[in-house]
Amino acid sequence: MQTTLDTAAYNAGINMYATIGNMEKAKDMVDELRLECESSNPDACTYNILLKGFDEGATPNEYLAILQEMEEAGVQATSATFNSLVTALVRAGDVEAAEQVLRAALKNGKQPGLQSYSSLIKGYSKEGRVNDALQLLAKMKLSNVRPNVYIYTALLSCCASNGYLEESVELLTEMQEKKTYPNVVTYNALVAGFVKERRMDEAEAWVERMLKQGVKPDEQTYNTLLAGYVSHQERFSARHILDEMDVAGFMSDR
Repeated sequence: MQTTLDTAAYNAGINMYATIGNMEKAKDMVDELRLECESSNPDACTYNILLKGFDEGATPNEYLAILQEMEEAGVQATSATFNSLVTALVRAGDVEAAEQVLRAALKNGKQPGLQSYSSLIKGYSKEGRVNDALQLLAKMKLSNVRPNVYIYTALLSCCASNGYLEESVELLTEMQEKKTYPNVVTYNALVAGFVKERRMDEAEAWVERMLKQGVKPDEQTYNTLLAGYVSHQERFSARHILDEMDVAGFMSDR
């Protein structure tokens, strides 16, 4: 008696090939499920697996082709689908396509996860689109989507890395007021912003503030300060940071 594999079994096989990077075989299995299996069809999980399986060299068109194939097959995209698509498109460098996917999700009544918003903010940051990132935060609030520490950190990093330091500080204050507590990554982004703008005294002051908030500086914190002092040729201050790193057991990348 011949055993017929169902969609879940095919998905397991597709996931196996996608995990090891054999996307050609993974797609062959999707085609087999779609064209040759009479009792089963690809579902949203099938396509979500494919989306996550693409490596960083994939093009935006490859990702969008998956969404088009889903639509043609009558498979409704899930929030997980949109999350994967937005993240993948930003990674592929097509922020505009990622924006379109996010809008499509909202139009279809799907509320994307925080991962989608975080990914899009990071895309805006790379392109220096600080105002777009801040507007996205405003849209999240209007949609009753509560930002978490990762969203705020991505936003703060976007602002700080592009010279919007006052806005960065305002975001940190807003986080604390909403009891979304910043972590070392959050503070590192702020410190890096002040170092980049050659405002070393303020950068050091923020390290002191993070300590008072019970957040311990890490190796990146010290290396950021060190890089700033070295670039400004402030040898005494650089030596002081090196001594602090030695006491803390951290290695310099200089």
